[in-house]
Parts: sequence; C-alpha cells; structure tokens
Amino acid sequence: MKKVRKLGFLGILSALTVVLFLAGISLIQAQVPTKGKPIKPPEATWAVRIPTSGSGVMFYGNAGYYENNGANIQVSVKKGSPGAYRSYYKFVYAFDFTLANENVGTGTPPDYQVGFQNVNGLYDVSYPDEGKPHCQFPYVTLGAPDCMADFLNNTHPYSDLTGEHDYQYFWTRVNVFDKDIELMGIGETYLFGSASDPGEPGDYLEMVARYRNDCFPEPAYHDVEITRNINYWRAVDEGNPLNITIERLDEAAYEIECAGVWRIHILPVDNRSILGFLNVQERFCTIEKRKTKWYYPLEAKGCFDFYIDFIKNPTAQ
Repeated sequence: MKKVRKLGFLGILSALTVVLFLAGISLIQAQVPTKGKPIKPPEATWAVRIPTSGSGVMFYGNAGYYENNGANIQVSVKKGSPGAYRSYYKFVYAFDFTLANENVGTGTPPDYQVGFQNVNGLYDVSYPDEGKPHCQFPYVTLGAPDCMADFLNNTHPYSDLTGEHDYQYFWTRVNVFDKDIELMGIGETYLFGSASDPGEPGDYLEMVARYRNDCFPEPAYHDVEITRNINYWRAVDEGNPLNITIERLDEAAYEIECAGVWRIHILPVDNRSILGFLNVQERFCTIEKRKTKWYYPLEAKGCFDFYIDFIKNPTAQ
C-alpha cells in the first residue's frame, strides 16, 4: 500500500515538474524577441488644430480642433518612400488633412468645415488652358481672377443648404523630403525646401476645394487648388520667396496634451522681406476618349498668411 502511495506521489511530482518547465519556456519566449520582422509599435493618431475665428485670421475652422476619425475627418502624418521622387530623395513625410462632406447633395451642410476670409488681390494672371470655361463656381459674380478668391472666401467643403451646389471634399497635403521632422528639437524651424539639393523638386504644399471625387464629361463646377513647390536653391536663383516653415512646438506648453506638435506656417513675406505667395488655380477633370483629362483654365498668385498645427497622439483636448 505504501508503494502505491509512493508511486502516486511521484506521478504528481513529475506532472508538476513538466508544468513548471513549460511555464518557464513560455516566460523565456515572452522575454526574448522573436526572430524575423520586428514588432511594429502602434500607429500614431493625429489631429489638426487651427484658429476658429478672428478678424486677423485668414484660414479658420468651425470646430478648430479636428481629430482623425477615419470617416469625414482624416488626419495622418506618415514617413515613407518618396515614390516617384526616389531618385532624388531617401524618404518623405506626408501630411494629410481631409474633410469630407458626408451629406453631399442633401442640402444639409457637413459637420466639419474650414474656411478662408480676406483672400483678395490675386495677381499675375494667366490662362494655361485658354479657351476652356473659367470662373465656374457657385454664386460667383466676379470675373477672373477674383472669382477664385470670391469662392475661397467661404466655408469648405462648400454647401449652400440647397444640395445642388455641394462640394465633396477639402484637403490639405504637404510633402517634406529628407527632413526627419520627429528629430527636430523644440523650437526648431525648418524652412521649406532647405533639405533639397540644387536641381531637386523640393517640398510641396497643396490645398484643394474639390467639387467631386470623380470626373464628369461636363463638370458643373470646378475646383480651386492652392499650391506651392519650393526648392531653396531654385527660389534664391529666381528671386522667389521662401515663405513656408515647419516649427516643432513645445508639447509641454501646448494647450492640448500630446506627444508632439508641428506647425506649418505660410508667411506673407520671407526672411528677406520678399512678398510671399501661393499659386491659386482653377481646375477640372473630364473624360475624353475614355481617359481622364485635367484642365487649368485660370491661374494667379495670392499672398497668404495662416498656419496649421499637426498634433501627434493627442490625449486631451
């Protein structure tokens, strides 16, 4: 009888030893990195903040604070391949801020909008695609080039409560090449295009009031596109302004708790007191011979002064 009890005790002891051994292996595997691809950290969340109102504010928002929700608000900043520019650059930081009109065509305005005011004095007018219709915007009565400013001085995506003149999107996109913005020190300012060598394309800013995401044989209304492409060396040679900067703000002193803040600032003049500008273009796409064709019937320049804050991992508004 004692022998049976002894064997039973030894069986339990052996089973317990195996369990502890397997648990030890699991603990070691949890502590040692697995081979192969490294585990990616969780993707950052992003938000945008701009002024809400004020007589001196040129670019404003009805909300002021826009956090990415993957639907009618999309905000992201991604470091990746420069794509078509990979022969010039090693990487690009791509900023995106897109508002979608979730109620397009219904007569109900979108929940989130941004807007311009005091856009005027457009100059240096040209007609790249002369002969194509221009000033094709809702309720615009002014002629070229002021029709573009007249339309911009509204909220976007544009809606007049009728549903017939609704625009679908407004987006801001910025590409910064070969400048690691996340390694910038607090208070450090990067001048647009400074990381480019002579002959390289340069950094890029684009803002678009987009009528529809698709192209039509006869578009009812046109887009307004605001752009600037800057290479430091080219701008100096041509006497053009260097009037776009990116500054890393002190997140500890910022009004929103977060992991970092970068302010993209379009300035009215550059550090050489040369008048700053952005290109303002009217554009539309249509279908010709079953292919998409873009036209730019009107183009001008305008002086702008505004900023956009991109906020990483906001935790409190």
